[in-house]
Amino acid sequence: MEGPDSSPGRATASCERCKQRKSRCDRKQPACQRCRKLSVSCEYPSRKKPGFPAGHRLQLEEKIKKLEEELRTLRNDGCGVRSEIQSSFPSFPTHGPDTADTDSWTTSAPIYADHRSEALPDGETPDATSERTRQIQEKQPPTDLVVSLSSLFFRHIHPWFPFLDIRRLCLEMGNIDEPSLLHYALFGVSLPYSFDSRLDRKSSDSFWKYCKRRIALEVLEEPSYSSLEALTILVLDLSGMTNGPQVWGALAIATKLVQQLQNVGGRVWRTSATDSSGELIAKVDSIYQQRLFWAIYSLDCYITITTGRSSDLTDDRIKHFVAAKPLVWQKHSTSMETLDKIVLSPVYVSCYQLELLDLSRRLHNVHIMYAALGDDEESLFPWLEQFRKCSTELAEWACTLPSCLHLQNLKDPRRQVVMGAVASITMLHAYYHALVIHAHGLLAFPAYEVFQSAPFEDTREESQSRCLHSISIIIEIVSGSAVKLGDKLGWPFTWSIWVAARYLLIQESRGGNLQREKLTIILDFLRQAGSYWQISSKYYRLLRLGTSELQTGMMPGQRRGQSILQFLTDVRISTSDLEDQFRVDPILQNGTLTQKHAVSIGEDEQEYSQVSRFQDLQGDSSNGNYLNLLYQASDNWFHVPLYASSAYQQHLSY
Repeated sequence: MEGPDSSPGRATASCERCKQRKSRCDRKQPACQRCRKLSVSCEYPSRKKPGFPAGHRLQLEEKIKKLEEELRTLRNDGCGVRSEIQSSFPSFPTHGPDTADTDSWTTSAPIYADHRSEALPDGETPDATSERTRQIQEKQPPTDLVVSLSSLFFRHIHPWFPFLDIRRLCLEMGNIDEPSLLHYALFGVSLPYSFDSRLDRKSSDSFWKYCKRRIALEVLEEPSYSSLEALTILVLDLSGMTNGPQVWGALAIATKLVQQLQNVGGRVWRTSATDSSGELIAKVDSIYQQRLFWAIYSLDCYITITTGRSSDLTDDRIKHFVAAKPLVWQKHSTSMETLDKIVLSPVYVSCYQLELLDLSRRLHNVHIMYAALGDDEESLFPWLEQFRKCSTELAEWACTLPSCLHLQNLKDPRRQVVMGAVASITMLHAYYHALVIHAHGLLAFPAYEVFQSAPFEDTREESQSRCLHSISIIIEIVSGSAVKLGDKLGWPFTWSIWVAARYLLIQESRGGNLQREKLTIILDFLRQAGSYWQISSKYYRLLRLGTSELQTGMMPGQRRGQSILQFLTDVRISTSDLEDQFRVDPILQNGTLTQKHAVSIGEDEQEYSQVSRFQDLQGDSSNGNYLNLLYQASDNWFHVPLYASSAYQQHLSY
């Protein structure tokens, strides 16, 4: 009896398209059902003879001989691969997580290659990002690779940034011939998590440059709902690489375009540039329109708090979406009856994260006011009133947090926890304690003499106590659950522990005891997290130079009056300013202020005061000699262009 494969209308193998997409093929000829449905050409491979092609074996043997000769040469010269790597990447002392916890990080995640550049001769500087970009030839990534990496987004990033419709994207990925703009964006942000052997450095850079430029160009030329989704992912990707001006432009476009998500006069975004039907987005997708707004809002808050500037997303743009926020993010009543029935999911946690981000916006305004204060009581006391109001709101938020979101209750076997919610809850608590330190660090070791006087002694002690308590909680998180969740924690988590580490440096520089064990735990985590978020590597290097200066005094070649520690321990200087000023090619440069410029600057005295303070701190370093000092160090730590490294690259470089 003949089987189904022997019927005259069937081929003996799947068609090329189904084989590439690993789809089920009915093998009908001349075209299978799936290809007919999509109206695409259906091709069946010609049957090949079994065995290797002629001469293939000889070619393999020759390649093996060449490899053996190269290995023999390396061995004779005493330059084995492992010894070379160990000399290039010296070990860092670890005093923190238990060995078992550390093993869980390294086995489930790619081994960190430290993104470290080779030491350069004195007088030479590393190439800037623009130079590397110019040398790279952009290349479109293969469709199957784009689909493969897009799926990694939902495992590693979506749990703490859940705004996309997973069901819709999965259906699209199963029936696409050409990736959409959103798929390219997901591909770019997921590069650090992929071990695909096709992602060597040259290919990764070429693919990422293609994706980034295609998204940016289409958003500017053909704005739509789909392109705004892709731009949101691109902003997330860039913000994980830098807090500086290179992400501000993309964020500004997103915050401007997001206004059109509100239905004003019956006019909203088209779904995509290729949509010719003119149909509005379905009602079932209206929730995801709202979530897209809050995703951009979240990115705006995460990025803005690292700067010394106010947000461009003003309250009048936000108020339209506020009323529906609890419904969009599935916030429930906090009565005891409903708390027991709540299923903890990333979407549910996000509602409370957004409440925390609301507070962070107000706290950031307090920070900006603090940087512009004078040393007179008339300006200090109104600020102090705003500070106390924000501090009270932070404490009230923590008190009203449902018990099901407490860290100690996550281990309750009766609690239903969706996979991924643990990471988002961990980030929620770390961000809260970072905001506490960010706020009370202003008064714990104040920069103004008025706050250093005796009448404010109790205020200073209370702020110091709250900062130390929050640091202890963050250290507990980092050395515990964060070690196991390393590849599922976003860059805002690394910012949280950066804030804690910066406070520890301030405490030591003001005569306190440097808690080296805690700082070592933070540094070790930031070093490892740099595998996924490039900004973490920058935090790590800033802190490492600061701690070196604390321990040994002035660095080799450092002139009197030059101190990176002076920048790190002044809370009036924002994280983005610190990062940018110690780049290979600072984007915001200090220049001579003419009378013409002084007129325009007078319109924004707060920003001008921060620029002046930064110039005063730099002193003689404004001529660039201070930056040259960093180039002479063995670790050229800002030779980190805005290009992602795949996990495959990092694994090979170990």
